[in-house]
Amino acid sequence: MPMSDGESCWTGRSVATKMRAHSEITEASALTDRHVRLVRMEWAPVIVGTAAAERLDASTLISLLQFEEPIHFVVNVPRESYIAGDAIALSERKSVPVGSLGDLMRAVSLPDVRKYVDKETEFITRGLRQHTRISDYHRSADRAYEISRHELPKISVVFLNEYEMTADHVRTARDRYGPFRLLVITNPNGRATTSAEGVAGSLGIEIHRWRSFLGRLNR
Repeated sequence: MPMSDGESCWTGRSVATKMRAHSEITEASALTDRHVRLVRMEWAPVIVGTAAAERLDASTLISLLQFEEPIHFVVNVPRESYIAGDAIALSERKSVPVGSLGDLMRAVSLPDVRKYVDKETEFITRGLRQHTRISDYHRSADRAYEISRHELPKISVVFLNEYEMTADHVRTARDRYGPFRLLVITNPNGRATTSAEGVAGSLGIEIHRWRSFLGRLNR
């Protein structure tokens, strides 16, 4: 399947086909190559924008939102993809969540699809809100945050939910999100390989698991 958004004319049909198997969905139809209507058993129908972008940015999101009907959710199909900071900001302003097909599967069970937040983001932001050293934080991309701290400098953090973090995971994160200081493994059973530790050290990145990350914020 094509992976660039410019070749995503298949995504509407693909998402509609997969959503027909959902127990909450009574009808799923492709309105355009990139827009789908989902009729739900219990709640109001929703309109979904679809994309196949390796890097989903604001321009892609705007092209999906410029539709004759209000968009409730945008799904980006490729698993190996990420959401740029400008798209995150636009998504929040418009109250239109952006996520994977799995996120859409979960979101359609909510009365208001627009209120969907994936469990990992919810876990991260709750932890940041509750930390007494943190004064504010900004989500600069899907997995990247800028954190302001009381009486300490700002710190840039990337969160990855990997079971075994490899050197390639570290390098990919650096390419996607630019320079950052901390790389946090949110998977409770996750670990970093020796090669990942080595690459991180060469890039000036500290790798932490969740508990050690919370402690690191105090210094």
